[in-house]
Amino acid sequence: MPGEGLCSDRGRAADSYPGPPDHRLPRPPRGPADCVAAGVSASADPPGDAVAVWLGLHGLAHQRTVTHRLPAPPDIEDRIVTALAHLTG
Repeated sequence: MPGEGLCSDRGRAADSYPGPPDHRLPRPPRGPADCVAAGVSASADPPGDAVAVWLGLHGLAHQRTVTHRLPAPPDIEDRIVTALAHLTG
């Protein structure tokens, strides 16, 4: 119906919007911490980097789903993981 949606929400109090869902990883991922312990990651925040890798790969998966031809190099997954996990070896 015309007028409904984002534009019709003008004037609505900011605190009346529902907050984001409370999604949490089931347990803290160990991947980046294991890489730091093995000496192949320079991560200073393994739990934060685990979330960054998770979000980066989910973002890539989303883009591949909605974009018929994603203009990306063939090694994009390795680039994302290497950069976000601060891999050194």
